[in-house]
Amino acid sequence: MKLSVIMAYIHMSLGLFFLCLNYVHQKDYFLVFLKFLPQLLFFSCTFGYMDFLVVYKWNISWNNDGALSPSIINTMIDMVLGFGTVNMAMYDVGGNTQSMIQLILIIIAIISIPVMWLSPILRAKY
Repeated sequence: MKLSVIMAYIHMSLGLFFLCLNYVHQKDYFLVFLKFLPQLLFFSCTFGYMDFLVVYKWNISWNNDGALSPSIINTMIDMVLGFGTVNMAMYDVGGNTQSMIQLILIIIAIISIPVMWLSPILRAKY
């Protein structure tokens, strides 16, 4: 199941990049900056981060200290609903690294949503 999520992310990213190439071919740079980039940022900050967690969890041995491994689903839910808070840290280099990274990613994802919504309106106006 996790491998299929990674493959879907790669497939959808490829589709986004082909969309960008289409915009560049049509010389429509407005849509590159106000549609493609926010879509890529939102997609990477949510599903790309989830794929990073999957690969990270695969590469760490969680049975050494007897602790349970953190759930990726709970981490993603806490990231959105808790606005970056971490209940069970998956990685922490020096303090609250994971919560800071998740906070930055969720802010980028939230900012990119209105830009995607307003791009057709701005396109029609200019």
